[in-house]
Amino acid sequence: MSEVFNHRGYSGTAEVSIEDGCLVGRVLHIRDIIAYEGSNVDDLRQAFQDAVDDYLAHCAEANKSPDKPYSGSFNVRTGPDRHRLLVEIGAALKKGLNETVNHVIDHYIEQSQRASQTISITVPVSEIRRLTAGGTQSDHVRVLAGSGQGGAFSHVTTSH
Repeated sequence: MSEVFNHRGYSGTAEVSIEDGCLVGRVLHIRDIIAYEGSNVDDLRQAFQDAVDDYLAHCAEANKSPDKPYSGSFNVRTGPDRHRLLVEIGAALKKGLNETVNHVIDHYIEQSQRASQTISITVPVSEIRRLTAGGTQSDHVRVLAGSGQGGAFSHVTTSH
């Protein structure tokens, strides 16, 4: 099992080293290699935080800019047709390409977060009929498919 720690904008792993009989980790998403270890989770978390703090202090002393996990800038190879469409959509919205791409990414993230808050259940047809008697459904209950195997709706979602 692998978990992630966070400290001062840096992320680090928490892993078990069977060979060494201890917990180990490394700082993620930077070019410099920073590793740490501990005998239990609290020790490992503290070792991670100390490693990040020591790294930043070392960089300051050496007058070196520390690697940053994410710069906020990345290149995307999208193909000429998608590129043209994004520029045209941005122009129609009076937005530049970067603002349009950020809008699309924000929308995707929002939809992904909403989807992760959706609960799927299987409910007998008789219960759905009882819940939706009168032809209206709750704002929080949506039937997404017809009857499935065994006379039950195959996919009903409820969101909070």
